[in-house]
Amino acid sequence: METKRKILIVDDEKNMCEILKNYLEEDGYGVLQAHNGKDALDIAKKENPCLVILDVALPEIDGYMIDRALREEEKTFLTPVIMISAKRKEYKDKLAGFISGACDYLTKPFRKEDLLNSVHKILSLQ
Repeated sequence: METKRKILIVDDEKNMCEILKNYLEEDGYGVLQAHNGKDALDIAKKENPCLVILDVALPEIDGYMIDRALREEEKTFLTPVIMISAKRKEYKDKLAGFISGACDYLTKPFRKEDLLNSVHKILSLQ
């Protein structure tokens, strides 16, 4: 039996997590979820997902800091990240995402096809 590739979704909005979970599961991925930065880092270290979809605006630790923390861990150093944001849509915000280590940056709302195209593109490089 083939093991599904796991993707970690990190978003404090549970509705957004469910939407993303549905998109990814329909496309054949296993899904892990976290609703804050501490849980995201713990799950990433324990489960070693093939990709992290990370909201920028999170309570306590923002997505940029989480991404940088992933880069500092031996186990998650190379884990690709797609950042998503509804509030931070300006060029400087996207640039900060890429500087922190993100492979892509999508602004909400985005189409299912845009998310899946980004996931496929990034994972095809692994």
